[in-house]
Amino acid sequence: MHGSAPYPAYARFRTALDQPVVLMLPRKCASNAVKYALWAQMGGVRNPELDYVGVGALAEAEWTVGFVRDPVERLRSCWRDKIMTRWMPSLAQWGMAPGMPFAAFAGIVIDCPDENSNRHFRSLGDELVVDGKLPSMLIDVKDLEGDWADLETLFGWPHLGIQRRNSTHARLLDHESSSLLTDAIRRRYAGDYALLEEQFLRRPREMVLPVEEGKEGV
Repeated sequence: MHGSAPYPAYARFRTALDQPVVLMLPRKCASNAVKYALWAQMGGVRNPELDYVGVGALAEAEWTVGFVRDPVERLRSCWRDKIMTRWMPSLAQWGMAPGMPFAAFAGIVIDCPDENSNRHFRSLGDELVVDGKLPSMLIDVKDLEGDWADLETLFGWPHLGIQRRNSTHARLLDHESSSLLTDAIRRRYAGDYALLEEQFLRRPREMVLPVEEGKEGV
């Protein structure tokens, strides 16, 4: 059993003041919505020039922005999207199959350590906590629209908004998990639940851009 193939986890962008920003995009945390919103900022849709970067770019960024999601909801979204709706054949190496029940899918994930996990169900902390450090901002996707608007204001971007894509948010899910299974998922992702605690969430509205030298009082 193997982990997923390398895929860009981070996208580099810039503020209106030309400060470098890296947006950290773990799977099933509105990553498609963020990519489309960035393409819109670039004046088009599915712009191939979005600047994907490796982990080394984090040290050069003035700002880093990460996205988190309730792990149970995230895992249900993964199941709904990759098992029930758009089967991802590479998941067969984990013993998964198209149309399998959520309980069976979740059971495989619970027993799979992060080092062997596909990025769609690997712990969020694996990508968001780098050298023991959290991103400058950590956004819960349940507040995505409001926090993205605040991010546009903070960075001086045009207010174009963000639209959820491939989302199970507010959808009727076919298989509700039992309380025992839900508890097991929560134990599997205990570290991710810690990231959702209020003291770790750092929202754009709480941030202030540094003043450029020579422009104080302008």
